[in-house]
Amino acid sequence: MRQTAVAVDECPTWAHRNSGHQWNAFLDATTRWIPFGGAETNPDEFDVINDSVKAPKIFRHTFSFQEDFAPKNIANRDIPPIFRQKNRIDVTSEYVNTSDITIALDNSIELNNDILYLAVFNADQWKIVSWASINDGNATFKQMGNNNIVYLPVFYRDNKIIPAAPPFILTPKEKTPIIPNLSEKEYVSLKYYNKFYDIEWHIGRPKTGWKMELFYWDNQWISCGTQVVKADRVLTFKAPTDGLYLIRSYNFANTWQRIFTIENGEQVWF
Repeated sequence: MRQTAVAVDECPTWAHRNSGHQWNAFLDATTRWIPFGGAETNPDEFDVINDSVKAPKIFRHTFSFQEDFAPKNIANRDIPPIFRQKNRIDVTSEYVNTSDITIALDNSIELNNDILYLAVFNADQWKIVSWASINDGNATFKQMGNNNIVYLPVFYRDNKIIPAAPPFILTPKEKTPIIPNLSEKEYVSLKYYNKFYDIEWHIGRPKTGWKMELFYWDNQWISCGTQVVKADRVLTFKAPTDGLYLIRSYNFANTWQRIFTIENGEQVWF
């Protein structure tokens, strides 16, 4: 009987919904890693990673520590929890299309950090998924998932995330910054629902009389005001154009809310 190695692979943080996911992979006779769902699916049935999911980073658990997995010579409180366990290697490119991207930091930013991080929006907060060293004001991130994912460059100090640059959308073709036009505001009418695996997701759909609030991102979530849901469930706000937006409710938990942009009057969900 041939013996083989089996590992745990993981996307710690999805970029299109809450949480993350773990699965298994085994090493076949050609030294290729084959994923499968332990106690769930066979290798030929594996569908955790598909065209609908947004995986910014995928790591493989290893037996030994990987000294280059986490930033070096930094106090533990300045290292995000995701990188405090060093028995990981980056295998993102084995599963999804990736891009190497360079972030140029504005000269006005106080650069008393040697490390820049990238975060994605997950469960109503930004969660760090990758790091890179800063050299001459630039940081280059390797093998980033590029399936139409919104990333936010951040610093991490004293267990806190600090925005460092505007968010951007990464696709196989380009990196597009999302910068609100604060000098130009217009009324936008929004149909309130979320997108989940490319399906309109009506869980938590607001009821008539509920109060909702729209925010845009400019180094923090800034309110555009509140609206009370009417019978047609259309919400109208005056907001800066070209921004990244988030709707929150006063009547139910917001942890499943997704971020979006507005293109030609329509919400584009991320």
